[in-house]
Amino acid sequence: MRLVGSAFGGFAMMGAAAVAACTGDQGPAGPAGAVGEAGAAGEAGAPGAKGAAGSPGEAGGPGAPGASGEGGPAVAAGEAGTSSTIVVSATAKLGLDISPVPLKLDGLDGAQIEQIGQGSYWVNAVGDCNGCHGGPMGQYLAGGTEFGGPAPAPFDVFARNLTPDLTTGLPANIHSGDDFVDTMRTGADHKGIDGGAPTATLLVMPWLTYRWMSDADLRAIYAYLTVIPALSNQVMPDRKPTIPPGAQAPAYTAGDQAVPTPLPPSSEGPPDAAISIPDPGNVLRGLAINPLKEVTPPSDPTQQSLFGRGAYLVNAVADCSGCHTNVDDRQTGKINTARYLTGGQVFATPPPLQAVLGTVRAASANLQGKMNGFFNKPNVRFDTFLTLIAQGIHAEDITPDSGPPMRLAFPMPWQTFHNMTLSDLQSIYVYMSQVAAQYGSPQLTSATADQMIPMPAMYCDSSMPCPSGMTCSSSTMAGECLANTCTMVSDCAACQQCSATDGGTGSCQALTGMALANCVNNGY
Repeated sequence: MRLVGSAFGGFAMMGAAAVAACTGDQGPAGPAGAVGEAGAAGEAGAPGAKGAAGSPGEAGGPGAPGASGEGGPAVAAGEAGTSSTIVVSATAKLGLDISPVPLKLDGLDGAQIEQIGQGSYWVNAVGDCNGCHGGPMGQYLAGGTEFGGPAPAPFDVFARNLTPDLTTGLPANIHSGDDFVDTMRTGADHKGIDGGAPTATLLVMPWLTYRWMSDADLRAIYAYLTVIPALSNQVMPDRKPTIPPGAQAPAYTAGDQAVPTPLPPSSEGPPDAAISIPDPGNVLRGLAINPLKEVTPPSDPTQQSLFGRGAYLVNAVADCSGCHTNVDDRQTGKINTARYLTGGQVFATPPPLQAVLGTVRAASANLQGKMNGFFNKPNVRFDTFLTLIAQGIHAEDITPDSGPPMRLAFPMPWQTFHNMTLSDLQSIYVYMSQVAAQYGSPQLTSATADQMIPMPAMYCDSSMPCPSGMTCSSSTMAGECLANTCTMVSDCAACQQCSATDGGTGSCQALTGMALANCVNNGY
């Protein structure tokens, strides 16, 4: 449509009408009129057909690399022949990995396998359960080891078979997870009781320490014990005085606090619908069971959480005070806080292990003393402690001229503790170091509270001679090495005496009879 043409045509038609109305001759045509204004635009026409697609452009350059993703959770592989994968925590995965025996996990879900892995961690990395409950010929947790006690209440008790053997094992001693928790909280001996309340208390078993563990951790241990291989091993009956079980303690009573410290609740609501109350890493429980009112946790949140976790590991599971404090009240569990972790208990090496371990007896180390405590030594750092636990050697004593480092003596269970996670070992180090730095034995005013602990008494026989400067106590049978010269008893090994008098020089002599028994029973 051309708008200009249409306007001009209209003008011409109007001129023709005017001429028809006149009677005169037609005059000449006038000049062309001016072009009229453009008319309004018409409606838009329909869209045209889509054009052909253009050719692809060149590929762009590579983009910048993205940030690394966070590490995923630990994964427990499914059973052989299946494609299932179950995700568990790193600690539970470690527990499953370090179990020395295969586990029956068929048909269990992720929550159950998580619980079993956690239980294995406590049994095989911290609690050293097999150290007492190992059976004859190395049978895992099959029980049978005898423990005896002296007058005035002599006893002989035997470590229980903790495997799930129906006749001789855990089901014959503990009838449910509730019974297991009750035993760990009160010491109640459920053996042989099916129905009725127990009337006797376990002896030797350190339930007075384990009672401070959380319900979740105790139930995890029980869950682990139900899936290990069942071993038939009939344990001898105990011969012991009948001591009634105690009551479960709602507050921490083992320390030097004048008022018992309330324990953080682990659940709330009725038993059949209880809801768990979180306490990550049992840090709050650990802070509650610190036995020394003089020692306060660090204010830094990270260090405080390590301190709390370390207190839980030391005072509720690993039972460090049970060996390194001389001596706690074994009837009430009250810790001898004036001697807390300053060493001095004496432990005889079982004769079958003497030639293997190279010791006859040893006294537990002083860990916290102001001058002689391990954690107050200026050359003890975390790497020193880590080497001690990981390799079983005293790295703090290594010098260019020191020769081979001294190994840890029986019964220090470093072969169990080295299974712990790095973060748990860090937690123990932080707790121990804080106790040593703050407590540092300023309250320990007695002469024996921060003493030098004697070296282990070394084993010797005709095939294992003593080092230079020492003589074997027996030339015909197994004995112990005695230093040829000494000026005081601290120059001699555990439960030996120095013959020197009036400041002179003598030699170390082996104790015998009642003198030896008193040393072993009373320690340093």
